[in-house]
Amino acid sequence: MPYSLGVDLGASFTAVAIADDLGTHAAQLSPLLVVPSAVYVSTDGSLLTGDAALRAGESDSSRLVRRFKKRLGDPTPLIVAGVHYTPEQLMAAQLRDVIAEVAEQRGHPAETIVLTYPVTWGPYRAEHFARIADLSGIEVRAIITEPVATATHLHVQGRVAEGDIVAIVDFGNDAVTVTLLRKGTDGFGILGTPEDTDHVGSVDFDDAMRTLLDQKLGGMISALDPSNPAEAALLVAIDNTCSAAKETLSMRRETAVSVALPDGVRRVTVTREEFTRLIRPSVRLAVAALRRTIGSAEIDDDAITSIVLTGGASRIPVVAEELSEINRPVSSIHHPKLTVALGAAHTARKLAVADALAQAGANGDPTTSVDVAQSLPARRNAAWPLSRRALISIGAAVLVVLAVVAAAFVVPMLSDLPKALPPAGSSLDEGRARSTDTQTVSPEPAPNTSPSKVFPVLTDGETAADLRWYVSSAGEANDWGVAAFGNEVAEMPGIQLKESDGMLRAEWSSPDWLSQFYVQLHEGVVDLEEIQAANGALVFDLSVLSGTASVFQVSAHCTFPCAASVDITDVVRDADRGTTTEMVVPAECFSRDGLDIEKVNTPFLLIGQGDIAVSVGNIRWESDSGKNSDALNC
Repeated sequence: MPYSLGVDLGASFTAVAIADDLGTHAAQLSPLLVVPSAVYVSTDGSLLTGDAALRAGESDSSRLVRRFKKRLGDPTPLIVAGVHYTPEQLMAAQLRDVIAEVAEQRGHPAETIVLTYPVTWGPYRAEHFARIADLSGIEVRAIITEPVATATHLHVQGRVAEGDIVAIVDFGNDAVTVTLLRKGTDGFGILGTPEDTDHVGSVDFDDAMRTLLDQKLGGMISALDPSNPAEAALLVAIDNTCSAAKETLSMRRETAVSVALPDGVRRVTVTREEFTRLIRPSVRLAVAALRRTIGSAEIDDDAITSIVLTGGASRIPVVAEELSEINRPVSSIHHPKLTVALGAAHTARKLAVADALAQAGANGDPTTSVDVAQSLPARRNAAWPLSRRALISIGAAVLVVLAVVAAAFVVPMLSDLPKALPPAGSSLDEGRARSTDTQTVSPEPAPNTSPSKVFPVLTDGETAADLRWYVSSAGEANDWGVAAFGNEVAEMPGIQLKESDGMLRAEWSSPDWLSQFYVQLHEGVVDLEEIQAANGALVFDLSVLSGTASVFQVSAHCTFPCAASVDITDVVRDADRGTTTEMVVPAECFSRDGLDIEKVNTPFLLIGQGDIAVSVGNIRWESDSGKNSDALNC
C-alpha cells in the first residue's frame, strides 16, 4: 500500500507519522513511538542515531551529541571525537535512519515525504535546513513550518474551521513559540510576527523542580560534583526524577519524590503550589509573547477562535491558567510529541494525491488545496527514488500495533502523567502483530435486565471472547515492556496480575514508576456509541486490598491516536480496604477527554504508581448507568 510520511526532526525527539488509505497515524519508531534526537559517532566513523546512540553513549559520552538542532546555521562546527560535523550532517543521519526504519517496516519507501521546521527561523537557517534532504539522500516533497503542521492536524480533527484564527502556543524543550494562523480556502496563513521566548520550556521547568528539591534537601543536589563520574550519574538520574515529578504535579496536588544521593535515597514531598510559585513568572513571559504577537497582527483578542497549547510542558495547570486571562478558549493537544508529524503526514498525503491526479491527467485541478503555507522549496535527490509498487495489505496490521502503543502512551498525555509512556500492550501473538480489519463488534442486547445494551469484558471470572489481557511496566530504565496474561498470571517489574476468586488481582510494587494492566480486542473494534447515547458507563467491581497509590487511573483507548482516562486516585485512597465497591464511570467522561467511542479497542485499563494491591471483576460497558447517583463526576 502506498504511503506518505511527515517527519518532525525535533530538538529533543524525532517523530514520524504515516498517512495512507487507512488514515493518518504515528509510526512506531520505538516503544515510545518517538526516538531521541541524538547521534553517536562510532570509532569507525559511522553514525548511530536515536535509542542506539543513547545506548552507545553510556560507555563513552564524549562521542554522543544531543540538541544539535539549535546549532543549525552556526558556522562553528561541532567537534566530536576530533572530527568536525555540521548540525545538518547529524540531522541528515537522523532523518535517513527514521525513514529507513519505516521503509523496512512497510516493505518499501514512502511515496511522498514532508519535513517541518520552526516558524521563527529566518531564511538563512531555513536554507541550511533544506540541505538536510540532500545530505541524507532522501527525496523530500515539501518543507512546512511546525505550527502550520499543528494547525493542519487540528483542522483534520475538526477543531479548526475555515475562517478561524487559532493561536498555537508551543511549549518546547527550552522555549515557547507563539504563532497566529488563519484557516483560508487554500490552507493556513500566518498572521503577525511569530515569536520565541527563551527560558520557558520543559528544561527550564525541570530546572525549577531541581531547585525546589535542592532547597528541601539543604543544598545536597547542588553539592554534587559533575566531574565525578558517580555523582554525574546521580545528577542524570535526578534530572529524570525532576521531569517525572513535574509531570505528576500536573495531575496531583502533591507527590513524593525519591532522590538518589551518595548516602542513599531521600524522599521529599513537593506540592503543586510550591512548584507553581517558582515557574509562574516564566509562564507569564509566554502570555506576554502572545499579546505581542496579537498586537503585531493588528487584531483584537476577540478575533481569536481558540488558543491551543502544545509541547511537553503545555499541560502544567498554571500554563492554561495564565493564558486564560486573554479570555479566549484554551485547550491542549493530546499528543504533543506527535502532532507536528501527524499534520505533516496529512499534508504529504494530499500532495501525493495531487501528484497522482497530475500524472494521470485527471480532470479538475491537480493542485488541490494543500496546507503548505510558509513552505520551503524542497530539494529532490535521485539517490532514493520513490516507489509506487504494490504491497501486500499490511497497513491494517500497522494500525493495530500503533493502537496498542497508544494504550499507554496517550494515558499521560490526556491526564498529565509523565509523557514518556510506552505501549499499553499489544495484540501480539508470539511477538507478531495481528491484523485489524474493519470488523466492528456490537454490544449485546440484554433482555430481561435493567441496561438495554451491554458490552461485557469480565463476567464471573470469564473474559469475553476476542479479548486478551496484558500487563506493562516502565521499569527502572523507562523501557516499557509488555507481557501477555497466560497460565493465570502475568508479571513485569513493578506489577503482577493473577486470577483470584473470579476476579483479577493486580499488585503494584514500585513507588517510582508507572505500571498498568489492560484488556484489548484481539481483532477489530467495538462501537459503544449506543451505550453512551443511552447514558451508558464503564462499570466494574473494585476492591482495594492493601497499600496506597500516588497515581491511579481508569482508561479506555481506541484506534491510535485517541484515548481517554479518568483519575480515581482519591477514590482508591479513601476506599475501605477489603470492601468491594461498584465503580461507575460515565462513558461521557471518556468521550469528553478524546475517546472515539465508536472505535474502542482497549475497553478497560488501570494504570497506577505506588505500592498497592486491588481486585477487579464484573467489568462491562452498559447503558442507563451513567446518570446513577453513585456514578463518578466527570
